[in-house]
Amino acid sequence: MQALIIFCQRREQEAILDMLEDWIEHGTVTVYGSTLKAHEGFILMHWTQAVPTAFQEKQLKADPGITDYLIYDMPPILPQSDTPTM
Repeated sequence: MQALIIFCQRREQEAILDMLEDWIEHGTVTVYGSTLKAHEGFILMHWTQAVPTAFQEKQLKADPGITDYLIYDMPPILPQSDTPTM
């Protein structure tokens, strides 16, 4: 499982969200909004698999509205214990 953070121009955010609908079977948009300091748009997605190379090349790198992006591996979900740890 991987996560993807897209940074974009705020005026392009809706168009990018529309484009992401084509990839929704592989990933889920978790949250989107704008950053507090630079007022740049961001989109956070969780993917059930590795973010496809084709998506990175054809969408993330090619779209001029996307200023940057970050892909990282999600840590495995650990079962929670009923007893607190100290």
